[in-house]
Amino acid sequence: MFHVSCFMNVLAFDIGTKRTGVAFMAEDTGVPVALDTIPHDDPSQLVKEIIKLKLSKNAGIVVLGMPLLLSGKEGKQAQYVKNIGEILRKNGVKVIYVDERYTTPKMIGIDKNSASACNILAIYKDQVNS
Repeated sequence: MFHVSCFMNVLAFDIGTKRTGVAFMAEDTGVPVALDTIPHDDPSQLVKEIIKLKLSKNAGIVVLGMPLLLSGKEGKQAQYVKNIGEILRKNGVKVIYVDERYTTPKMIGIDKNSASACNILAIYKDQVNS
């Protein structure tokens, strides 16, 4: 795991196979903000969008929600996320994984993907500050 400060711009992603939630935290505010969910058809399209966002937001780090099973073990979706993370790392992106269990909100009328990404970013921030 990287030891980094929250004093940088950070992006978080709740990765899905068709839609990926996005959140951003600017170094000057430290407040997670939901961004538009990214629709995508394949991993390479998603990676391109993540890299484009990282560059446009000048993010020093990318946090990926790790969808562990309730048992804490990795399932098929966790492997998918790890594959995306490895492709990002090969493209020079600093990647951190955060356990995303229980981050999907139960509220209706909101973009649950980006809301989950905000929760992932809040967990990351808490871990860095503790």
